[in-house]
Amino acid sequence: MFTMLVQVAFSIVGSTILCIANYGYLNDHDYLYPFDSAGTSNFIGEFFFNIGVWFIALMNFVPISLLVTLEMINFIQAKFIAWDVTIYEENNDLPCKV
Repeated sequence: MFTMLVQVAFSIVGSTILCIANYGYLNDHDYLYPFDSAGTSNFIGEFFFNIGVWFIALMNFVPISLLVTLEMINFIQAKFIAWDVTIYEENNDLPCKV
């Protein structure tokens, strides 16, 4: 949850900086907004659009942190299973191996 909130915060900050940087300079950046001119831009609409763009661009935050957490949990569970003396096959005289 914390990582998601950080991602949303970064998206809002990135969108704010981009909107402020582009405000009034749309005519200088035709490749960014080819059908707009500086007088017709909607600051609020661009702000929310850019939040979505930044959110998608920063999507790797959550999966990377979840993968690290998952690998740590798998390692710790494997150690506990290997240390468990009750998991033992008597017929073949084999302890549990992870």
